[in-house]
Amino acid sequence: MIKRFKFLILVLVLAFFYSSCQYKVATDTAKLRGKLVNPKSDQILVSDNFFLINSDTLPLVNNNEVQGVVATPKEGLYILFAQPEYQTIYLKPGDSLAFHLNVDDFDESLSFSGNLGFENNLLMELFLANEKESIYFYQHHFNFSVAQFLQKIDSFDREKQSILDGYQSEYRGTTKKFKQIISLLNQSMTMNLKEVYAKKNPHQKLPESYFSYCKMLDKPLADPNVIYMYAFANAFLSRQLSDQHLASQNLYLAIANLINKHFKDPDFKNNLLTSYCYRYIGKKHVVREDTVVKTYFKYLHNPAFKQRCQNLITKNSRLQIGKTFPQITLINDQGEVVNSDELFNNHQVLISFWDLSKPNNFLSNQKKLKALHQQFPNLDFVVININPDNYNDWKLQLPQSNDILFLQATDTRQIENVTPYHLSQIFVLDNQKIMLSMQNMYAPDFSKQLQNIVK
Repeated sequence: MIKRFKFLILVLVLAFFYSSCQYKVATDTAKLRGKLVNPKSDQILVSDNFFLINSDTLPLVNNNEVQGVVATPKEGLYILFAQPEYQTIYLKPGDSLAFHLNVDDFDESLSFSGNLGFENNLLMELFLANEKESIYFYQHHFNFSVAQFLQKIDSFDREKQSILDGYQSEYRGTTKKFKQIISLLNQSMTMNLKEVYAKKNPHQKLPESYFSYCKMLDKPLADPNVIYMYAFANAFLSRQLSDQHLASQNLYLAIANLINKHFKDPDFKNNLLTSYCYRYIGKKHVVREDTVVKTYFKYLHNPAFKQRCQNLITKNSRLQIGKTFPQITLINDQGEVVNSDELFNNHQVLISFWDLSKPNNFLSNQKKLKALHQQFPNLDFVVININPDNYNDWKLQLPQSNDILFLQATDTRQIENVTPYHLSQIFVLDNQKIMLSMQNMYAPDFSKQLQNIVK
């Protein structure tokens, strides 16, 4: 009764949005309307893939509301990205959905109404139940006997089944596809936890049927965007890799071959291959197609995803040592426009990047940069916020520092062309020429690298 009451209240609270979603839309699109509280950006993105390729952009208008039509060529899960986080939502062609989101709380605050409100509220409730399960096992470091672990898994499965039982009449009215998505959502969390347990407890004797779920990898998945399938895949691949592979330079090559061997769903395989290929190119600062990249491209059949990886290679090649750092337009805390060509001219400068949506990363990086500045006082330090659309929030969070110059990007496309794969990676320029490119400032030999080039 409590769950049904909460659902009724939700519908009443979102009645305004619900009424706006009741007209018919095109059969290859869906109507989306929402209200955001504490937004960190002036837009949201909706996409059929986690890489946000060919995504629909909906701007915030009026009182941080969004309204528009998004492409939904098929029934299934889509990615709703509201900086700095994302969540999967269920959409059907020709249908409608309204949502309410407090960005500061995100998953805990996300609620839905409209034609697809029930399905998405159920998805969120099960998502939070699965998160609770995952947190429990990680808090206990998977320190259970096999029997205890499997009993706990069964207990959480019963909790999730009770959620479904609470909505039995509504759930029966959903589509076959949606029921398959719900099943895979719960099953993939169990699969992920079983993989992690096996990896953390290698000396435990597991039942013969323990890994029976691996048979499903030979079949198409209900939906390639079920989020826990990626956690499972990472854990599965980690278990498959031998220590020899982990210690070798062929790690990413081994991963490509394992993905191609074990994962048969074409869309999910493409997503996995793209993710690992992109990670390899970014971490290794790959500037041309090598054997590893060619192997991924051989298995990767989505042209748009392959192009994403090729674009990163092109970007890396433009940012090699000896090249001139690309021109970017920046703005300081006084609102003055700064041209990088003038700022970086005739002296040495270390450039770091900051994503306002990742405060913990920023704090740790600033601590490291301050220590480096004490060690290299003749080197200028510049930290660039890569989010062009949150200038006021950026100013509020600026630390007091006479040693570091803080600037903000003004053009998304410009800053994307120079932002490294990871925000711990930096550039060192000498008269605009790149002396160090995308080097990890936390690497053990980083200070030594600086000593070799700083005047």
